[in-house]
Amino acid sequence: MFDGFNIAYVYIWFSKKYRVMYVGQTNSIRGTLGRARNHIGKFGTLRYRFEDEIGERLEVADDLVLASYALPQEPEYIGLETSYREAVEYLVQADLLMARGTFIPSFKLISKVRYTDRASNAFIKKYAFEIVTDFTARYPHY
Repeated sequence: MFDGFNIAYVYIWFSKKYRVMYVGQTNSIRGTLGRARNHIGKFGTLRYRFEDEIGERLEVADDLVLASYALPQEPEYIGLETSYREAVEYLVQADLLMARGTFIPSFKLISKVRYTDRASNAFIKKYAFEIVTDFTARYPHY
């Protein structure tokens, strides 16, 4: 989570109290915590989406959790080209969206992702499935 050197991540921010979830991806040298700094900054995407959706400042979310999942250390995922990471991100969000009724409490996805043709790749589907399966098992314990 701290180390982004040759590691890319898909991450999930969530607040059970405010019933929101945000999915993202990064290959930042600073890992997901470095990316978090951008998200919660004055013009951060997570901040904007939370405040737009909830109508309160992000700081009120005192239960905000960041779950991070390392992607394979392969050039497709850790390089500058983003379509492999974006495909995993897309599938994770799509799978969470379909399963959200089984989560207690349920949540609203406030992130926006775009489809990429790489989402049909069997390996990418496998990684997304593993992330969603792990997150689903851990969610009740957060």
